Amino acid sequence: MPGQDFRQDVPGFGGCGTCPLCQTATYDICFTCACHFLTALPLGHARCPICDRPYEQGERRCRNRLCSSAERQFSWNYAIVLRDERLRRVIERYKFEQKWGWAIIFGRILVGALEHDAARFRGFDLIIPSPDSPGRFGHAARVIEEAAKHLPPAAAWPFHLGAPVIAKTRDARRLSQTRDLKERVEVAESDLRDALTVLLPRLTEGRRILVYDDTFTTGCTLNEVARALRTQGGATEVCGITLCRQPWQSLA
Repeated sequence: MPGQDFRQDVPGFGGCGTCPLCQTATYDICFTCACHFLTALPLGHARCPICDRPYEQGERRCRNRLCSSAERQFSWNYAIVLRDERLRRVIERYKFEQKWGWAIIFGRILVGALEHDAARFRGFDLIIPSPDSPGRFGHAARVIEEAAKHLPPAAAWPFHLGAPVIAKTRDARRLSQTRDLKERVEVAESDLRDALTVLLPRLTEGRRILVYDDTFTTGCTLNEVARALRTQGGATEVCGITLCRQPWQSLA
């Protein structure tokens, strides 16, 4: 059915449309499958505690400039897996080819990550999607909606559903289309910053907020979302959780 076809010609994760458990699977099944078939991030001190970038051999400090910047507005981002070619293609099919059934799988994986590392996430008051541009498919919001449907009986993760807490009130240039780090920062600090508006500050005042998105690259988007939530919305802390961390590429 159009919008639900997310089959791929690979075993395990990616071929979810042919999985006999696709319609009935619980969050733990999809999370376990994704962690098994996708590229895991290294454990512990082998990656940056701020952006989850895997360190190369001998590294002890992250090369992502935002991690050590005084302008950083978010505390950290948690990535579930490292982005590989398979996951890149799946995300593109979901976001740009109307394969919306992937929201179900991503939602289950998100719940699995929260449950798997519950001690890290229990202190958050609100879990919200990263905002999209006006009139554009709300890919992160749909994942949040599906995640809320797949919670285990005793779970009470504070997903925000309904009217957006924060939104892009006008179109902004996409950071993924920038040529280098300088341009990415310029777009984030001008177009994106000016476009973001906190619509429900009563829900963010004095709260710790976790922002979901599909991919973390440099953190420029999360940083501007966090800035708005803190300066306009009065949030006390903002962190991120993403489906994946893009492998490091020097954009300088």
